[in-house]
Amino acid sequence: MGKITFTFLLIAMISCSGKNENLVGFNSSYSRELTEDEFHNRNYKPTTITATDGKEFVDFEIQLFQAGCMSFEGDIEIKADTLRLNYWNITDEVCDELVVYKLNYRVKKTYAENLPVELIRK
Repeated sequence: MGKITFTFLLIAMISCSGKNENLVGFNSSYSRELTEDEFHNRNYKPTTITATDGKEFVDFEIQLFQAGCMSFEGDIEIKADTLRLNYWNITDEVCDELVVYKLNYRVKKTYAENLPVELIRK
């Protein structure tokens, strides 16, 4: 009986994750430390979004500056005819160093096609 209850709870948790079903994958990772120029020019905080079209998916790679020691989770939504790539910090710890992170989103092409893209921190 315990195995059946555990299996049911596991299925319920997965199906109620609340993420957009058109988000096929999300990954965040530490990319690199700041360069010397970036370190000395703290106003220089570029966020780059690169989109790669595949047959069934659109892959978005984002490079962004954030405080160190962070991990992120992400989701997507369409709002005002714009594909919003949402992300948020899932750690309790934040370091005072500034580093570059890479966020990767894989979105179903039928959902993301021909829409402007915006990165949103929640």
